[in-house]
Amino acid sequence: PGLHLLRGDLYSKMGNYRVAIQEYQLELAHHQDGVAALLALGRAMIEVGEIPEALKRFNRAMQLAPGSAEPKHLSGYANYLLK
Repeated sequence: PGLHLLRGDLYSKMGNYRVAIQEYQLELAHHQDGVAALLALGRAMIEVGEIPEALKRFNRAMQLAPGSAEPKHLSGYANYLLK
């Protein structure tokens, strides 16, 4: 994982989701197909109420890792929150 992903994880654990989102976006600017960064970004976006944007990240992660259960699970959760 890249430095920005790790920094984003630290900010998320501290509850500073807005800064975490910025770090995850920087990570994705360098590694566009980073599934871990997409999932982490989506989780942080849910925490700040940006659910439609989070859903986009989870859907992208599903495209990149079709065999992985985590993007599907998080996408389902985001859809649940939208209702």
